Amino acid sequence: MASAANAPITMKEAVHLTNLGVNAAHISFTHVTMESEKFVCVRETTGANNVVIVDMSDPTTPMRRQITADSALMNPVSKVIALKAVVAGTTSDHLQIFNLEMKAKMKAHQMPEQVVFWKWITSSKLGLVTATAVYHWDMEGSSEPVKMFDRSDKLEGNQIINYRSDPNGKWLVLSGISPQLPPGQSGPTSSRAICSCTRWSSNAARLLMRTPRRLPASSCRGRRCPAR
Repeated sequence: MASAANAPITMKEAVHLTNLGVNAAHISFTHVTMESEKFVCVRETTGANNVVIVDMSDPTTPMRRQITADSALMNPVSKVIALKAVVAGTTSDHLQIFNLEMKAKMKAHQMPEQVVFWKWITSSKLGLVTATAVYHWDMEGSSEPVKMFDRSDKLEGNQIINYRSDPNGKWLVLSGISPQLPPGQSGPTSSRAICSCTRWSSNAARLLMRTPRRLPASSCRGRRCPAR
């Protein structure tokens, strides 16, 4: 067994959230988000609804704001926060982007359906995944979310766990875990949908080769993506 000194990954505790007054019941996958190493964001839902923002450059002075939301994502580089909440009496989500330093709302939009997964894919753009499609929403300007591609049938019934874009925004990968197990296999199975927003090229081969052989991969080659 390799020694700790030769381990490929080293870990150390950066901050203990309970020492910052965060209730341990809120330290969970549904309440904590970390879009980069710069910020940790925690939703507190016991008693008053708050969002606790820990700036990792100064973790001993967390920012606490009274905010009610079903999900909160800090921008990976700036003090901008994205909030998502289900509209009462509907199954659609209302999205908002706030600049915390300027104390101003930057944008808002009501989606026609619920967003089941979202994340910052760049420092200025959110990726939004619904049950049927994937959208991009730029925090700059007044544009609404732009549909990038329809979800692959391979991901039907999957829990979406990640969405990635290459640096140029030409290749998009949506990943999910299926609760349905193939015969003779134990543990969760993974699926990936690979979408190209340009024509297929040698880059596709490199992307596909990085998909483990046991994971089924599909592409939206037959689907029309907007030009970039």
